[in-house]
Amino acid sequence: MCGPQCQKSPLHIPECHLSRERGSKIQVSKFGEENQMYECITPLRCLWLRDRDCNHWATLMQMESHLEQRRGTEIHDLNQVNVVDFIQRYLNVHSFTDEEVQIVCGIIDVNGFEIPAQAACGIIGSNGLNIHEPNNLATALIGLYGKACLLEHNCVPNTTRTFDAQLNIVIRAAVMITKGSHIATSYTDPMWGTADRQMHLRTTKYFGCECERCNDPTELGTHLSSLRCGQCSGGAVLPSPSPLHPHLWCCVSCQATLPLHQVNAYLKQTGEKLVTLKDNPIVASESYLKSTATRLHENHYYRSDVKLALAQMYGHRGGDGRQQQNLLCDLSKDTLERKECLCREVLALADALCPGESRLRALLLYELQSVWREQHSRLPRKLRNSPQSKTLLQECEGALKVASKVLQREAPLQDEYQLGLQAEAELHELSSLITKLFR
Repeated sequence: MCGPQCQKSPLHIPECHLSRERGSKIQVSKFGEENQMYECITPLRCLWLRDRDCNHWATLMQMESHLEQRRGTEIHDLNQVNVVDFIQRYLNVHSFTDEEVQIVCGIIDVNGFEIPAQAACGIIGSNGLNIHEPNNLATALIGLYGKACLLEHNCVPNTTRTFDAQLNIVIRAAVMITKGSHIATSYTDPMWGTADRQMHLRTTKYFGCECERCNDPTELGTHLSSLRCGQCSGGAVLPSPSPLHPHLWCCVSCQATLPLHQVNAYLKQTGEKLVTLKDNPIVASESYLKSTATRLHENHYYRSDVKLALAQMYGHRGGDGRQQQNLLCDLSKDTLERKECLCREVLALADALCPGESRLRALLLYELQSVWREQHSRLPRKLRNSPQSKTLLQECEGALKVASKVLQREAPLQDEYQLGLQAEAELHELSSLITKLFR
């Protein structure tokens, strides 16, 4: 084992007990690196329930595995080698059939909720694995929740989900939900385009989505997947609404068409460039936005992803690979206005696609109010207590209230939670300033 704490942890009893059936010690020399044999740990913990916790096993078996749909797929074959064969041949555990193991693997893949690595740090650390070692992998965990997995999907969810310090899942209404309305979560990323969301849902959850957003080529007017037309003055190019032409995209302004394979080829090429933005990220990201402006719609999800990153980099220490000082007070007037513009553009999308008290909106509101406060600090002293100044500071106050409330719902070890605490402290300071200036 990696230490006495790990050996004695109740969390590790299933895999420790079952691995003893091998009759010899499992050889693992580096615990902080990826290892194929780790793939069997979660399935083993689930299988362990069959003979020792009938209630939780019954709950597990009520979850959908989509076993028949998975047969013959790449993931089914990988699980056969990396999980089923490993358990039976390497660990010498023969108390579970191939089908039982595959069912459990399917249940985990289909119903599992991803838990951010930071949220899980406290739980993992208390069970013997030192996650603070530099070589340990900060990978997300997968959790199974018997009731939460019953929520229906919608690409514009009306709920949010977080995890508390004990990794219990917490579902909250993000907006007012009227009596009789459906309660929905999103099993994909709402800031992805329709094609990517649909592919993710079909390959991991085994269903397609027919929500209002997915049936609207403009994605509720956001144009998150739209291209720009090269034949006219940049009209929006959308998937053809005609079922007779499913492999064509069409400009809404001049009706010029573009074959689907050309669209996919361009998106593949453009998407691959995103991974090259890590070096000197601010300069590279601005260059990316400039180079894609004539082909991608202003709100395209590739561009929106880069805009969000830029909005969070401007004004933060180390925001640029070559600059260690990049604080708000160091930004020029134009750069500060650029940050504000980026925040507003992405916030408009979040309002439509992640409405209400969502994490993304809270993060953007925090960044936006930081710009407003910096702009206020640069006002001539005689204008700092003007009516316009009061309105600006009150908008900051409102944004900080939302950010503080929403972000402190995250698990205590997550960066978002810490930012929520910071927002609360700044809110108290700002309220005092408003009282002082306008009493």
